[in-house]
Amino acid sequence: MGATLDFGHFSIDTDAFALRVNGAPVAVEPLVLDLIIELTRQPGTLRTRDDLIETVWKGRIVSDTTISTAIKSARKALGDTDTDKRIIRTVRGRGFQFVGDATGGQGNTETPMATNPELPILRIDVATLDDSVSPALSQALTARLRAVFNRIPFLNIVAPISNGGGSSAPASTHLIEIALSSIDEVIYADVSLSDTKSGLQKWARHFSVPSQDVIGNLLAEIGSKAEPQILMEVSAYLAARDNDEPRALILKAMQVIAGRGWNPKTITVASDLLERSIAKDNTIPIAHAILSLLNAIGYRVGMLRHDDSAVKRAIESAEIALSLESQSSAVLGLAGCALCDVGQLARGEPIINRALDLDPMNGHAHAAKGAALMMKGDFAGAVLPLRKGIEISPADSRLAVWGAVLAAAELRIGQIEDARRSAEQAMSRDDVNYLPRLAAVAVHLVADDKRAFKAALKELLRVHPDITSNEVLFFVGQDAKDAIWPIIEAKRE
Repeated sequence: MGATLDFGHFSIDTDAFALRVNGAPVAVEPLVLDLIIELTRQPGTLRTRDDLIETVWKGRIVSDTTISTAIKSARKALGDTDTDKRIIRTVRGRGFQFVGDATGGQGNTETPMATNPELPILRIDVATLDDSVSPALSQALTARLRAVFNRIPFLNIVAPISNGGGSSAPASTHLIEIALSSIDEVIYADVSLSDTKSGLQKWARHFSVPSQDVIGNLLAEIGSKAEPQILMEVSAYLAARDNDEPRALILKAMQVIAGRGWNPKTITVASDLLERSIAKDNTIPIAHAILSLLNAIGYRVGMLRHDDSAVKRAIESAEIALSLESQSSAVLGLAGCALCDVGQLARGEPIINRALDLDPMNGHAHAAKGAALMMKGDFAGAVLPLRKGIEISPADSRLAVWGAVLAAAELRIGQIEDARRSAEQAMSRDDVNYLPRLAAVAVHLVADDKRAFKAALKELLRVHPDITSNEVLFFVGQDAKDAIWPIIEAKRE
């Protein structure tokens, strides 16, 4: 091998014009590799857009979008995620900076970057068990799953790389294996998640979907069930290296939210974890974005309504996140949702739409769009994005909130049975969240189902005995509040 530039697990052979990770080749466009080489040759140096146009594009006139797209492709090739810019950093309004530890030499693929822990690497292997399943389906599912799992912070995603008839991939820490077969117009998928270091299987599920829209159905099923498991593994991997590492703290906060649901205790615990992370490293956009949403949703559904500073904190955290990262669908979706939740619809809606342009599989952004339409009184328009967001999102407690909002929207447009199903499914997602129970109370009131109304009201007061009239009004509206609140007061006497 000729002259090389090494950083972390990556090596660039400038003579052969090749990028490798752990010795395995990485497919990358020539111009993107030119950009990576140019940035690595001056590590730590701020490179302006004009500077890059002169050196990489040789002075040709190119748009900001072209440069941003090339930077995004370079990050993807180097394993940077949307939420963790550990190699190429954006300095808002000024340019870009290579922050990896690049050195010249013959390669040292076992040495992680000096300032960051080694991030986990997930490999996706999709195989067909018989000729009834097209290899094209396997390839398409691999590509789409990479996009879905890429929304998990601080995780590198790889797939087998074609190499002269065989296949190779960077050494992975975790492996998702999917075996596809087909019988009588039904596609079957056996999915497992393993720790490659220990060889232990951590999770396994069997799925079956109709052959119509098989990719969409498999993505919804596998993505929603596997993502929470992968998040747990990523969190455990980082925490094992350093329990107080900023990224580990962020993932702990995400696990608290996903596992314990939206309630005052969750907001307090998760916010404390995020603030500890930010105190250690305030340059990670996703930490600020999640913190903004915690304050905004806490305020929106009444959990922090008594806290006058919640709105200010939500807005400030959202703006910090956006100043650090403007091309991440995950960050945009969270920050845009937070801004809408505190009433800044004109600011938040375009941000949510941009998040969906960048990643149509961003379930949170779909749900946030539906919630924003609800706030504008467009209940019919809110139903579709809410349903889409629920369909493609991880199957965890966040669906309790989104399902409750969906039930409220369906109720407002007269879809009583749909609203009943949505409320029941939302209640099953979280045993302590009051919103699905309140939605169920409103649904059964409108349906004039006295027995179900009584049971739902009992459940509501079980999980939230101190519910206030403002909380009821805020979620179900004046008419439902006028009917429900006197009954709640009578129950308390």
